[in-house]
Amino acid sequence: MPLATASGWTSRPGSASLRRRSWPISTSAATGGSSCARTPGGAGRHRRATGCPVRRGVSCRRSARSSWREAVELRDGLVGVVTGASSGIGAALARELAAGGMRVVLGARRRARLEDVVTSIRESGGVADCVETDMRVEAQVERLIATAIDRHGRLDALVNNAAVGYLRTVADGRSEEWQSTFETNVLGTLVACRAALRHMLPRARGDIVNVTSASAHEAWPYLAAYAASKAAIYTLSRALRAEVAGLGVRVMTIEVHNAATEFGTNFDPALLPVATRRWVELGLLNPTAGLIMPEDVARAIVFQLSQPERASVHDLEIRAREN
Repeated sequence: MPLATASGWTSRPGSASLRRRSWPISTSAATGGSSCARTPGGAGRHRRATGCPVRRGVSCRRSARSSWREAVELRDGLVGVVTGASSGIGAALARELAAGGMRVVLGARRRARLEDVVTSIRESGGVADCVETDMRVEAQVERLIATAIDRHGRLDALVNNAAVGYLRTVADGRSEEWQSTFETNVLGTLVACRAALRHMLPRARGDIVNVTSASAHEAWPYLAAYAASKAAIYTLSRALRAEVAGLGVRVMTIEVHNAATEFGTNFDPALLPVATRRWVELGLLNPTAGLIMPEDVARAIVFQLSQPERASVHDLEIRAREN
C-alpha cells in the first residue's frame, strides 16, 4: 500500500512487524536556498564511563522506547540527508538519526514545516539544517546534497523518502499529475543518487536507502501511476546496487505498507470510499491490522543504516501486525 491514511478506514495504529526480503553480506564493506540558519559548530559532547553519549536535551536513561537502539550501533557524528522530511516518515527519521548522533540535512518543499522539524531537533541537542527542495527541480536536489557536503565535509547516508501520488483511474488520469509523480518519485531520486554517489564513490563508503511501497509489487487500482513509480524505484535500486557492488557503497530499500502519513491528503474525496472498498475486497487492506506509525518506519531505516560495513540489509519490508 502507498504511504497513506485512508479516510473512512481505520487510522488506529497497529503493531509493526518487519519481514526480511533478503539479508546478503556485502563483499566490502553548494549551499543556499534555505532559510534555516546554520547550526553553530558541533554540539559539545563527552562520554561517561558507560560510553553513553551525553548531549543537551538527550537523556541517557534506559527506557523501553530507547532499548531498541541498544541492538544496533548508530555511528555518532556521521552526516545524512533525508528528503521529504517536513512530516511523516521523513520527519520521524530525521529526529531518530539526530538523536543517535548523526548530523542531518533535511529537504522538502514546505519551508515552514521543515524549519519546525529542525527547531525540534536542535532543542533536543541534535545538529540539523534544512534546504527547501522541490524534487522536480534538478538544481534544488543537487543543492541539497551539496549543502550537506559543504557544511559538514562529508556525506554518509542518503534516504530518498520524498514522494507524491494521486488517486484516480487511468481513464480519468491527468497528464500533469503523472508528470509530477514521476519527476518527484523517480527522476528526483535519480538526481539525488547521482549527486550523492559522486561524493561517496571516491571515498568508497556510504549508504543509500530508497523508500518503496507495497504497490510496487501488488496491483492497487486507482494508484497506477504511483505504483509504477515505486516499481521503478525498486528496480532502480537493484540496478544501482549491482553497479556499485564492491565499491563500498550500500544501496538498500524499505518497502512500507499502510503507514499513517499525510500522503493521502490530496486524494479525490469522492473516489476514496470506492477505492478503499475495492482495496479491502482485493485483500490489499486489512481493517483489523491498523496502520504503522512513521516512527516505526524510521527505526527500521535506522536499523538498516546501523549495520556493520560487512553487512547489508538489501530489501526490508515493514507492515502492521495483524491482530
